[in-house]
Amino acid sequence: MQGCNASLGKVFHAPKGYACPIYECVVNQKGMEDCGECKHFPCEIWRKTKDPDFTEEKFECNIQERVNRLKKG
Repeated sequence: MQGCNASLGKVFHAPKGYACPIYECVVNQKGMEDCGECKHFPCEIWRKTKDPDFTEEKFECNIQERVNRLKKG
């Protein structure tokens, strides 16, 4: 499986240059397992990958849900 599942905050194997921005940052650039290991999370990359169908309120709730999942491990 390749890429990332932003809704879960999980990333999967993908070669450099072929990954979503979240995966590229956390795995390919920082060598981490997931965003939960990063001191800058949730970061601007998360904000830039907002689903255009989400309202700001729904998007903020989505980010909080993802943060909570990553903190639980």
